[in-house]
Amino acid sequence: MPACAWKGLLLRCVRFMEGKGKIVKTMGGVFRLCADAVMIAVSFAIAIVLRYMWVVEVENGFHDALSWQYLEYYCRGVGVLLPACVGTFVFLGFYNRGRFYQSRYKILTIFQGVTLGYLIGGFVALYFAEFWGFSRVALVGSYLLSLGLLIGARMWSSIWRLIVNQENNKNIAAVRVARDGLEGPVLVIGGGGYIGSALVGQLLDLGRRVRVVDLMVYGEEPLAPFANDPRLELCRADFRHVDAVVNAMQGVDSVVHLGAIVGDPACALDERLALEINLMATRVIAEVAKGLPINRFIFASTCSVYGNGNGIFDEKSELQPASFYARSKAACEEVLWTTCDAGFQPTVLRFGTVYGLSGRTRFDLVINLMTANALADGKITVSGGEQWRPFIHVEDAARAIVLSLDGPGDLVRGEVFNAGATMHNFMINDIANLVAAEVPTAKRAAVSDDGRPVSYRVDFSKFERALGFRPAWSPADGVREVADSLRDGQVADFRHARHSNAKSLREGTAAGRSIAGEGLFQVIGPDFRRGGKGITGC
Repeated sequence: MPACAWKGLLLRCVRFMEGKGKIVKTMGGVFRLCADAVMIAVSFAIAIVLRYMWVVEVENGFHDALSWQYLEYYCRGVGVLLPACVGTFVFLGFYNRGRFYQSRYKILTIFQGVTLGYLIGGFVALYFAEFWGFSRVALVGSYLLSLGLLIGARMWSSIWRLIVNQENNKNIAAVRVARDGLEGPVLVIGGGGYIGSALVGQLLDLGRRVRVVDLMVYGEEPLAPFANDPRLELCRADFRHVDAVVNAMQGVDSVVHLGAIVGDPACALDERLALEINLMATRVIAEVAKGLPINRFIFASTCSVYGNGNGIFDEKSELQPASFYARSKAACEEVLWTTCDAGFQPTVLRFGTVYGLSGRTRFDLVINLMTANALADGKITVSGGEQWRPFIHVEDAARAIVLSLDGPGDLVRGEVFNAGATMHNFMINDIANLVAAEVPTAKRAAVSDDGRPVSYRVDFSKFERALGFRPAWSPADGVREVADSLRDGQVADFRHARHSNAKSLREGTAAGRSIAGEGLFQVIGPDFRRGGKGITGC
């Protein structure tokens, strides 16, 4: 067969494995699989040799056929152990979820895989000894050697990173001293948005200095309550421009990246623009942060990266994003992991569906919109209803970011967290029932659903264990809060374009026009600065 034909066959095999997502997703995964197989074969060879030497030297059991007997043991053992162990590793996702083994669960995961593989091999040796029998003592020795080699091969980089981090922390401390001992502000990219405006308020309440980079495309109202606070700086800038990002990060210790076109409908309007803002800008921001002594980098992702499934997803679950928005966030996470080194280790927070009031409340989200429609139209519209979603209040989402900013570095840096509470996984029908309890005059109305609705539940226990997160709000509280704000007139018109990401872009409002980005820095005018105090241009 010609060389080009062999090459084509190999590429088709690799693409098939990538499409299935069960074996490997990159050639790096193929290399790790081969390396694991070699380590298992070498471990068993060493164990067989040691057992042979023991029989010869201690038990005086040397005879002419002994060497051939132990060579036969090795051939039989490798023939069983390699398929058993490698197959187990593939089944457990060693090669398509390798990024998740950077966490403290790495050793446990490897231990489980090696143990299960050797148990399968031992079962074959015990019950099929006539065909596959080999030295059981060597099997135990090989198990211990394999365990040590596989753990060591994956942990040496973490140990080296720990050593380098100590020196890096000294350098960061020196930089801070050079800043006259002042703690730098927290840079919030997208601080004028739904979660951002809630986060800014919480940080200011805690006495922190805050710098916001945002074009304020949905108006100045989200940050207006803090206009006179001298601890807040506002850079009205487009974070797609590297100059704006570099200038905004000067003197900053921590970065929270919330800037994005959020939501499936908004991204679907202009996928090119969404890719530019969500993915390409994230790469620029991460590279700039990596080049500066940024102590903490928090990236806001979404639980929708898990896609559709009947189980409960945790941080080690395979990502199968079903929408363009979810795929853009999953791609951002991949970009962040490629930028990791000893001094730059981002934290990724995957949020559920957000609800509740903030400086810039959205009414294109399930709980908020369903409650508003029930009050305004007397209808509780439900599409499907049996699909699951995880929910988190916007204030709790902001508090999760604060916890990640202030949490111990060894627990937070370089980690992925599902940010929320496991008990707040609800079916859409359950949300409809909560709205009906708050607005009893509203009638339930089913609407047609285009295609199969995405359904997923999420396990948030890792975040709870690591940082002690407990939600202060429940979906029932959120329904009540939104309903009260509409009854009191706090929200004048929930259908206005500024309350919907997709509507703002579709209708060409100020938000939609500004997000395309005209100009690098647009300094806030005097009407918002209120005499030059508090919020300033950069």
